[in-house]
Amino acid sequence: MNEKIAVIDDNYSICKALARLLNGHGYNVEIYTSAPEFLLHARDTELGCVILDINMPNMSGLQLQEILIDRKYDYPIVFISGCGDIPSSVTAIKKGAVNFLQKPVVEQDLLQSICEAIALHRKHQDQKRDYLLTEQAVETLTAREMEIFRYIITGKLNKQIAYYLRITEKTVKVHRARVKQKLHVKSIVDLVRIADKVGIKPISLAES
Repeated sequence: MNEKIAVIDDNYSICKALARLLNGHGYNVEIYTSAPEFLLHARDTELGCVILDINMPNMSGLQLQEILIDRKYDYPIVFISGCGDIPSSVTAIKKGAVNFLQKPVVEQDLLQSICEAIALHRKHQDQKRDYLLTEQAVETLTAREMEIFRYIITGKLNKQIAYYLRITEKTVKVHRARVKQKLHVKSIVDLVRIADKVGIKPISLAES
């Protein structure tokens, strides 16, 4: 399994108990007894999940969650709490927490939440990689190819694009083929999806 999990709780005994439990299920566990301590190391570690106590001195779990969001650290969080704080649990879930568990934590509930968190993290990582690859492919387009691309996603035909750009229809076909080749797609639908993914706007009438 070898997924790395951070346990953050100001009660060291709870940290140790959770670490023993998770180590026994094949997870690598890092222990932190405060949110600021975790933040010192957050940039340098790759985590599959964070187990986070919501009530801690100096910086609460919710405050740490907010900082991680601001810094774009994509760590799925499972909150744990010693009291039934419904408003806090609602806030945590709305901001993306995977679950909110009451102490003492039920082992099966925790393990299930961790599995869900890790699956979510992997999905997000795959989406990030896919976005970066798409963005890199788009950056290989020449200025003219990008112009053709933006016309294509408006639904314009080759002859219409040729008219607007004052070039031959054959030239448009060549550029269209190169755009598809560079972006590894075969259809206009795929081109529209790519444009939507990376924020490329269809060419406007004012630009025509």
